Amino acid sequence: MPKLATAVLGTNAFVIGLIGIAYLIDPNILLVNYNMAVTDAGFDNFFRAGSGGLFLALAIGFGLGAIKPEHEKTSLLILLLFMGGLALGRAVSMLAMGLSHPMLGFLFAYEVLAALVAAWLLKRTH
Repeated sequence: MPKLATAVLGTNAFVIGLIGIAYLIDPNILLVNYNMAVTDAGFDNFFRAGSGGLFLALAIGFGLGAIKPEHEKTSLLILLLFMGGLALGRAVSMLAMGLSHPMLGFLFAYEVLAALVAAWLLKRTH
């Protein structure tokens, strides 16, 4: 399973890293796809920190796990928790408010799948 774990961590490092960089550069780059916009300094700060800096930091951690076997388990655990947390938040939002954009359904599916694969890989390493 090490090659699969490397691929999963590397793919998520790349994807989450790109999202983080985009939000750091300009949160509206991605938000416009959902008919949303950052309209004040508080929202800008929130998105650049939470979806920019945090995503980029996690991407670096996933990348570290992909290239350093001694960090693989920890990176998979963080991937499980990160994607599981995102999926939980989306599920609560969908239950409370409905699905506002089809892309959010895709993101939810991706997050659930990534969390399940990370959990499966972790179980296989024990």
